[in-house]
Amino acid sequence: MKLRALFGWVLASSIAVASVGCRRNAIEAINLANDADKQKDVDVDGAISKYEQAAQLDPTNHRILFKLGMAYKKKEAWDKLSSTMARATTIAPKFANYWYWRGAALEMLAEKKSGSWEEAKEPLKKCIEADANYADCYHDLGRAYLWTDNEQDALVNYTKAIEHKPAGAYETEAQIVPPPPGCAYMAPPGQSNQYGHWEQSKGLLLREEE
Repeated sequence: MKLRALFGWVLASSIAVASVGCRRNAIEAINLANDADKQKDVDVDGAISKYEQAAQLDPTNHRILFKLGMAYKKKEAWDKLSSTMARATTIAPKFANYWYWRGAALEMLAEKKSGSWEEAKEPLKKCIEADANYADCYHDLGRAYLWTDNEQDALVNYTKAIEHKPAGAYETEAQIVPPPPGCAYMAPPGQSNQYGHWEQSKGLLLREEE
């Protein structure tokens, strides 16, 4: 009985010490991330280093992972943004923006011939499952379908992007030249934005570099 009681006391003490250590790491991680928040606009590399340390201290804090991902985005480190958002979606699968940025990063890699447009579709579909009103997810999914020669599904998703787009988005461009169906996010002929442009003669969605 005494041995059993002693074992129980040791076990309880070990759990208590581990719990204190975890809490200390979590607090230190938040402090590091807060420091990185102040630093990211003037020294993104320094901020990334602190976010990475914070993520190591508390790998379960998905908000720190998101901040790290956005810092990678500033550096256009698309492979690191993709892998970081993959970690974040594993921890917090209901956060649609995590799925979106994973898909967006995969699309950027696909544009650079370092990734697959097909691979980008799945996280964007997951984004829509998490938030059916997330316009950017429909838009980028439409773009992935377009690049994989599925114009019908591209049109469906571009149309949904228009239906869910934030009020006022791209209305100035739309007033200059009325866009064809499915093209409201894109710039009219002779102009360009981050979503590309469309050709009036063909009514097709085109990549910006075309």
